Amino acid sequence: MENSQTVIFEAHSECVESFSQLISTLELNQAKNPQFKSSLDDALEEIDKYNLWAGNVGAIHSEARYTLSLDYRLREASFFRNQVCWIV
Repeated sequence: MENSQTVIFEAHSECVESFSQLISTLELNQAKNPQFKSSLDDALEEIDKYNLWAGNVGAIHSEARYTLSLDYRLREASFFRNQVCWIV
């Protein structure tokens, strides 16, 4: 996260990757043990909520759509940008 212009977008990308890994792991485990079905359903619901939030606040935007991004909106508010990255 070296580039101060896309810090939130990079944190968002890492978060999505972590969710993807979690879901893949839960899917593999569900095949072996059906008790993981509720955990998988919970994880899918949480990633849906996260994607909705990220889309609404602009965390998913970078480069060509940079002016729509949360990085752009918080470009001069490093404290808040850092807080968002910590939360994500």
